[in-house]
Amino acid sequence: MAAVGWTGFMLFLLVHISMGNVTKEFAVQCGVGQTLTQPCKHTMSDCSMVTWIFNSPSTSVIELISHGKVKDTQGSGRLAVGPDCSLLINNLNTEDTGWYTCRLYHNSNKFTDISRVSLSVHKNQESCDTELQEYVNG
Repeated sequence: MAAVGWTGFMLFLLVHISMGNVTKEFAVQCGVGQTLTQPCKHTMSDCSMVTWIFNSPSTSVIELISHGKVKDTQGSGRLAVGPDCSLLINNLNTEDTGWYTCRLYHNSNKFTDISRVSLSVHKNQESCDTELQEYVNG
């Protein structure tokens, strides 16, 4: 069942990439207990228009950061927003594995996905490794 959900999510992602919504995608692998700092990669200093969302094959979409502020969700005590609107996750665990998207809102219902992070958390990894892939908007 989880494989079907993952396949559906990948199809959804491919459609969005082909539509030009995703500009930067990071593949990050970290160890349990590490801290992740993931930049949003936008040029504005005001984080009130930035939202971070999370999803995985086993969860629905969860809004972690809304308009620059940490929302009260499970695990929110480990989250913070950096001065450049980056997402900080302390004490990573395997349940943090999934997709994180930085979304810039232009008004109440229009937004642009600025960056997407595919995070994998492993028990036997000592540091975080990041790979950047950039997509041309189409």
